Amino acid sequence: LLPRSAALAAALAALRERRGDVRAAADEYRRAIDLQPGSFPLRLRLARCCMAFDAQAAVRETEAAELLLAVDDEDRRFDLLNVRAAAFDALGRSADALSIFERLAAQHPDDVRARFNLAYTLDRLLRVAEAKPHYEAVLAQRPNHVPATLCLVWLLATAEDEDLRDLDRAERLLVGTVERDEGSSEAVLQMVREFGLRTGRIALLTEHLRRLAARDDLPRQRRAMLEQTASYLENGAPRERRDR
Repeated sequence: LLPRSAALAAALAALRERRGDVRAAADEYRRAIDLQPGSFPLRLRLARCCMAFDAQAAVRETEAAELLLAVDDEDRRFDLLNVRAAAFDALGRSADALSIFERLAAQHPDDVRARFNLAYTLDRLLRVAEAKPHYEAVLAQRPNHVPATLCLVWLLATAEDEDLRDLDRAERLLVGTVERDEGSSEAVLQMVREFGLRTGRIALLTEHLRRLAARDDLPRQRRAMLEQTASYLENGAPRERRDR
């Protein structure tokens, strides 16, 4: 009924994206852009969508979007550069990604997203001593920031430098996250499994998982996942080594 409506094409693209059909979503975003070629938001949405299947296309779309930016539009430039840096990282261009994330974090020191992206990129480059204070800064602003918490847990559990490694704190952070999350996030449960396998510290985690799994107010599927994770720790994770 409205084949020339850019707004309708964009709405359909967003719906397809939420349903996980990212290639079809990208096609709809492109149709919306053909109808409204001067739209920065549409270009940026297309770039984000392309991240799921074609990071090089995402870089190209950020370059096209940048041409539509006003010189003094720092908020939109911040969003654009975040997407570009993430695309660089996905392409293995970690040095290019790091350069952008460092600049954004310096320009926006109180921005949680900029701090986390910088920390995560440093972490992936195995520069964990540099990543740690940025994770800490994120958690100082948002104590319940799950991605930063999980990354810091793993860093504290696996750091080769004894001055960085702190299993007690890693365990406390993870237990607190489990309590708040209540089995709703697979990422949290996966970290529980990996932490247990890596450290053998399963007693406290299992106790909390089982207590949550016994709660009748949680959905049945969630309680089942908590119970399965507890069983995995007991049956699959090695017991904590006594030489620690």
